[in-house]
Amino acid sequence: MVNVFWKPWQIIIYKLVIILTSLMYIALGLVYIFGSDTLDQQVSDFSA
Repeated sequence: MVNVFWKPWQIIIYKLVIILTSLMYIALGLVYIFGSDTLDQQVSDFSA
């Protein structure tokens, strides 16, 4: 990454993608922490 010439718009897109994926990771973690997901129900329905 260091040896590649980055255009300014490419740097902006790269940083936006990093921020977006980090926020999605945090949001998914919060969903699992507060139990707003239905993963347990889906797993039990699948294995039944």
